[in-house]
Amino acid sequence: MSILDGVMREEYDRLDRIIAKVEQEINELPKGYISEKKISGKSYCYLQFRENGKVKSVYIKKDEIDAYRSLIARRNELIIKLKGLKADRRKLEKVLG
Repeated sequence: MSILDGVMREEYDRLDRIIAKVEQEINELPKGYISEKKISGKSYCYLQFRENGKVKSVYIKKDEIDAYRSLIARRNELIIKLKGLKADRRKLEKVLG
């Protein structure tokens, strides 16, 4: 049984390292969403996110919109991945005791 415990402990440690890396990458990416507003017939894009319970808006230049969209999509993918990793870690915690 000790070999199995060792393998499970290694897997738990591996998950901890991956979770830390994913959380770090999530923190480095922009949070929120892109909203488009029309002002005087012209279209403007803003990055909107919550900060201290308030919605903040930051103007995004036209040439940066696609980059922000891909960064936000990457953040959302990582958040989903993180939930799965944490669920796996919880299962291992139950098995290891």
